[in-house]
Amino acid sequence: MRIKAFVAFTALAIAGTAMHALAAEARFYDPSNPASTTGVTTDHDLYRTIGCPGRGLLDAPCTIPDSDGDGVTDDRDRCPGTVAGAKVDAVGCELDADGDGVVDRLDACPATAAGRKVDAAGCEPDADRDGVIDRLDACPGTPAGTQVDITGCEPDADGDGVANRLDTCPNTPAGRKVDAAGCEMDADKDGIVDGLDQCPDTPAGRAVDAQGCEPDADKDGVVDALDQCADTPAGRKIDAAGCEMDGDKDGVVDGLDQCPDTPAGRAVDARGCEPDADKDGVVDALDQCADTPAGRKVDAAGCEVDSDKDGVVDGLDQCPDTPAGRVVDAQGCELDADKDGVVDALDQCAGTPAGRKVDAAGCEMDGDKDGIVDALDQCPDTPAGDKVDNVGCTLLNTIVLRGVNFDNDSAVLRDEASAILDDAVAIFKRYPALKVEVAGHTDSTGSAAHNQQLSARRAQAVMEYFTAKGVAAEQLKSSGYGESQPVADNASAEGRAENRRVELRVLN
Repeated sequence: MRIKAFVAFTALAIAGTAMHALAAEARFYDPSNPASTTGVTTDHDLYRTIGCPGRGLLDAPCTIPDSDGDGVTDDRDRCPGTVAGAKVDAVGCELDADGDGVVDRLDACPATAAGRKVDAAGCEPDADRDGVIDRLDACPGTPAGTQVDITGCEPDADGDGVANRLDTCPNTPAGRKVDAAGCEMDADKDGIVDGLDQCPDTPAGRAVDAQGCEPDADKDGVVDALDQCADTPAGRKIDAAGCEMDGDKDGVVDGLDQCPDTPAGRAVDARGCEPDADKDGVVDALDQCADTPAGRKVDAAGCEVDSDKDGVVDGLDQCPDTPAGRVVDAQGCELDADKDGVVDALDQCAGTPAGRKVDAAGCEMDGDKDGIVDALDQCPDTPAGDKVDNVGCTLLNTIVLRGVNFDNDSAVLRDEASAILDDAVAIFKRYPALKVEVAGHTDSTGSAAHNQQLSARRAQAVMEYFTAKGVAAEQLKSSGYGESQPVADNASAEGRAENRRVELRVLN
């Protein structure tokens, strides 16, 4: 055991001597290092592989090296080959402030936005070298040395699409079409640029006006170079040669022809219309009645029309719808001898007095059908079936002489009865054959016998009034009926007054 310890100590001493010698060169012996074929490991590799063995045992302490001198020891340095003097971060790698992959030491564009593509100098590409990066360059193929604007395009002062450098017409108006030299186009070569040329297809060699159009002196739509009728009046229809049209070939141009469809070979007047001497609308060439009076309606042959075929032409016919076969007068109207508005052919009452109203058969009207025509009927609304007098009024069987009343227990006529009785007198005189019973009545006041006598006196008083006025006595008869035939209630003063009455009863 002692022998082994001595040997080990001896070996260690020997080794320590050797390692001391190597330490001065930063070389350390480590026979166990598999990475070293020589048994010698140096510098950073030494630390990476075996750490710092023998710390405190060697003549000089083991230190962690900084192989590239960037201030970051090899144990922490992820970028061990840093160029001397380069500024590095905590892990020994050069700084890249904008993160574009180009270290700050080499980055000519240190503030590049994140995610942008850059070149070796850390700047965004500018392929055509015009000072506008490709990302913003609207004209990426600009020739070298060419001045450009902020979009990377050459200046174009007149906005015609041709750069100032190439534009030989630098003041072209906006919107005009130009050629490669920046000058306005003149497609038809008439001297008027297309932007002003209102006639862009003018044939070569033709004279044009300021609008690029060929002159048309008479404004007929045919240019002077082709116009064979150079003075055509304004607004006239013309043919391809600029001459006025004559569609019907009658010698009158359409612009003056008021009858543009005249059949071929017909004579026409200055208006291009066939003559019509009688102005009936049928030209003389077709008119079989050449002297028709002005304004008359004619047929296709120019003769006056007789629509109802009564022998009187429509121009004179005051009754143009006369039925066929009827006799008419000179005015074309059927005869009406009694002038009642019903022609004789239909008149069943041919002798109607003038001015009377008649029905469709020419007979006088009798509205209430009482047998008395309306013209004579003084009672035109007589109820159906009533017997009437000769003036159409109903003949009543009983007529109450209303207003012919008497005082209580009196047979003396009141003064107001006269007007009513006089009307009755007039009827008697109008109808002398009329026979009437004068019937007297009373109310129920008093005895029946007394009332009977009183009613007879009252009837007699009325009859005497009639005879005094000239009514024949043979037309009259008086009777008293007392209180036996009341027409109202005797319980009231009004009813009793109604019952004190005189009636006329027709007997024939």
